[in-house]
Amino acid sequence: MWAGIRGGAGEAAGLARLVAAALGLEAPARLVPHVTVSRVKSGQAPPLGVIRAHRDTEFGVQRVTSFSLKRSDPDGARHVHTALRTVEASP
Repeated sequence: MWAGIRGGAGEAAGLARLVAAALGLEAPARLVPHVTVSRVKSGQAPPLGVIRAHRDTEFGVQRVTSFSLKRSDPDGARHVHTALRTVEASP
């Protein structure tokens, strides 16, 4: 499960595309800036009641100190996330 980014989502997606281009990588066709908050195991039903109850919940503000460009590769019933590059944020 993930929480989407509302304020600045377009800017975050644009930044991700710029970073991918600078690294010589192809940006995904569909990019949704988000923060992963939980995982649901394969074969389990997602907790739809919880998701619906928190659809408009704001989780607050977080200071970002670095950015990681990650690749997600399927590996059987799960995905393996590999950091391709991590960059420290400017103060």
